[in-house]
Amino acid sequence: MDRPRLQQLCAQLRIGNLIVLWKLDRLGCNLRDLLTFVSDLEGDGIEVVSLTEQMDTTTMCWLVFQIFGALAEYERNSISERPKAGLRAARARGRKFGDAQINRVAELLRAGQLMVDEICAIIRIGCTTLYRYITPEGDILTEPRL
Repeated sequence: MDRPRLQQLCAQLRIGNLIVLWKLDRLGCNLRDLLTFVSDLEGDGIEVVSLTEQMDTTTMCWLVFQIFGALAEYERNSISERPKAGLRAARARGRKFGDAQINRVAELLRAGQLMVDEICAIIRIGCTTLYRYITPEGDILTEPRL
């Protein structure tokens, strides 16, 4: 819940305001934080509406809200697990994108000698994999994006 934009939103909220979300999992990463946060909002006279789940805190009982929150947490965990499982499977098949490759790709990108898709074809990785480790300008990321 320690996210700058969320903190900025909270600082602007007043009694009677309504927070409209695309999806419930955008508000909190786990059920406990979500329930605490929404309960605090409700105590301050602020309502929450989720468009995807078609629910709001004014008309729903807490049991239904908790079920939707638990489903959102489960879905969020599943989504973050899929890329990790894919990377594990690729490594098991012998595919690795190591430091030497990262450095070489970064050099090629900075030099402007080849297009990204050409580089990816040479080292046999997808463009998405490349951009997990390197910016389009050829800067190496300190932490891979997942």
